[in-house]
Amino acid sequence: MDLIRRNKGFTLVELIVVIAIIAILAAVSIVGFSSYIDNARMSNDNSAASQLTGVLSAYFITNDDENLEAHDVRAIIEEINGAPFDWETQSDNAGFFYIPEERKIIAAKFDEIIEPGFVLGSPTETTLLSDKSLAVSTGTPGNTPEEFFSEGAHLLTTSGNVVADVVTGIRDLANSNDVLAGYNALVDNAEARTTGLSGLFGGNRDVREIVDAFLDEFDPAQTLYVNNMRWLLTDDQKSQTNELWATINVERIVYARGIKNIPAFPSSGSFVEIDSIFIPNSVKTIQANAFTKFSNLNATVTYSSTASFAVASNAFNARQMDQIQGTSSVTVGLSYLLLDELDLEIDGVPSTVEFGDSVDLGTLTSLSVVVSSLPSTVLSVMTDVVISSSRGYYTIYIYSSDGIYAHFCFDARKHTVSYFSADPNTGDGVDVVGLPVDELVLSGSLVTKPADPTYVGYTFTGWYTDYECTTMFDFDDDTVSQNTVLFAGWTTP
Repeated sequence: MDLIRRNKGFTLVELIVVIAIIAILAAVSIVGFSSYIDNARMSNDNSAASQLTGVLSAYFITNDDENLEAHDVRAIIEEINGAPFDWETQSDNAGFFYIPEERKIIAAKFDEIIEPGFVLGSPTETTLLSDKSLAVSTGTPGNTPEEFFSEGAHLLTTSGNVVADVVTGIRDLANSNDVLAGYNALVDNAEARTTGLSGLFGGNRDVREIVDAFLDEFDPAQTLYVNNMRWLLTDDQKSQTNELWATINVERIVYARGIKNIPAFPSSGSFVEIDSIFIPNSVKTIQANAFTKFSNLNATVTYSSTASFAVASNAFNARQMDQIQGTSSVTVGLSYLLLDELDLEIDGVPSTVEFGDSVDLGTLTSLSVVVSSLPSTVLSVMTDVVISSSRGYYTIYIYSSDGIYAHFCFDARKHTVSYFSADPNTGDGVDVVGLPVDELVLSGSLVTKPADPTYVGYTFTGWYTDYECTTMFDFDDDTVSQNTVLFAGWTTP
């Protein structure tokens, strides 16, 4: 008798179990593979850090500078290497750090640099990973934004993750036109990027919590920002500077990266209360009245660079001056001149420039100082002209055989002007005929009016400064002082 065979398929329950097992195995495999990839990337970052340390060692053969900041380290390495370096790590949630105590550069995850128990305002003991042979940090916030999360570890990475972007943004506020507006934009951007993120700093610490605390510490209401030419004050701080015996309480000073000159503080009546004054390694001159309005006589003044350094005799109050006087690298007294104007040759074209002017350097194929504009006393001892830049601010120093005799600052920043058009009905961005391309415009300059674009079915009404197209941009009168987006306005015929 023949047996009748029947093919029996899987039951629904069996299928669900199989699918669940496959999903679990896939998840485990993905996690393992992702971990493998990140470990490989971290290995590459560690290799790059070792090479960077080797390059930096060449600098220390002839220099004994213990006070290098992140900006100094980046500039030294790129100068020795002869080319820019991309400081972004391949590994996620990581950065390159300079450890001054060991004169080395490392690559590390952020949760390796800072313990989960770290609380801004009340820092706890923080120990850097022993397997990286790092020093022990006190956890005390450092003098610069780059070392704020852990004193003794300077963040060199400037972009690529929210932490690096926020730290760079705070530093760049010192070169902004409106420090409060720039700060608020930075806060909004950080809020949008950190919502829902976690685990970056280890444990259950929320990234948003750490970044918010960092931003709070650098709020312009309690922080002074300064560049080569001016102190940047909020409107409230500006109003206080004219009030007799008013007190401006601040926690710290943020200097523009690579700052060379500290200008006079703009106060006629108020005083600044601060516990410590840190002078960056890059500073070459400090103007009269730069810190005389900083009223805390017990404030510590820190400066440990071995580079030459000229200080006006009334740059500090007497107690503060005592703390830096006697240092071999510091020359106290008016051993330099602040020039109001200078004759320059830019690409071979003579030009007279006033202190703080905006100057278009073009491609900067040549830049020379016409010495006829300098005082005769400086002419006889002038040996060199040094040009340095910091985010578009240029400072010229004229050296003599025994120090700096003159300095001059001007502004060579350029801002991007972009053009955008949206459909009047949907609000979506659209490609229109003749939409102008982005252009770079010198800070403080007018924008050349482009030809009108066309959009089928609509009439062009002009360029506006806001998305809703309520405020028209005046090409004959409005200048740009920051990156600017202009919006096309349309109406139906």
